[in-house]
Amino acid sequence: MSEPVKPILPDQLVSPGVRDDRQITFARMIDGTLREIDLNSFVMTNAQTVDARLLPALVREFSVEEFVSPDLPENVVRDLIDNRYELHAKKGYVEGVRLGLSLLGISVSWQQWWQQDPMGPHNTHIVTIEIDRLVFEDSETLLDERLTNAAYRMIDAMKRWSQEIALRLAARSRGKLYTAAFPATRLVTTALPFFLDPPVVSGPMRAAVAPLSRLIIVAHAAA
Repeated sequence: MSEPVKPILPDQLVSPGVRDDRQITFARMIDGTLREIDLNSFVMTNAQTVDARLLPALVREFSVEEFVSPDLPENVVRDLIDNRYELHAKKGYVEGVRLGLSLLGISVSWQQWWQQDPMGPHNTHIVTIEIDRLVFEDSETLLDERLTNAAYRMIDAMKRWSQEIALRLAARSRGKLYTAAFPATRLVTTALPFFLDPPVVSGPMRAAVAPLSRLIIVAHAAA
């Protein structure tokens, strides 16, 4: 014989002052109604497994909407919710920007104004970010307009507001994409802020032919 099902709303919860047959019957009716609802779907125990339909509400509940671009993939949104406390705690710090960008699949190199040669404008810094993985599955490139927007949004939310940031985006392709001619030295392009038009190439133009799996592109974008 199976064990009796424990009530969600036991009779003991009915206040003694009104605990009569009518109130107990009413409580049991509510208990029966609640049994038809999966209450676990309303409780977040793990952002990685919670029902995807609840993610928009959780983004607002945990105040991470400032980090979340409208078109971010679901897995990235889950990671941001998972790291919500640390993100808020590290606002205004370099480590906060590093953390936020790492959740977008981006590595960060940080250079303060006094570390630049020649020394940069006072109270500024340069952030060079490298895309480590394909964030948007339907994208043909590691670095596209959506990821660029997401990176700017994250930096804007996490940076120290007493400093301005010059952002450099670097995409490293680890797979064999195409075979093309490009400078044997590091190829530097200029784009503001996305690869919407053919970039302006600078630097030595000693060409070589090799798979793009080793090509690094740096885009100097407007802060």
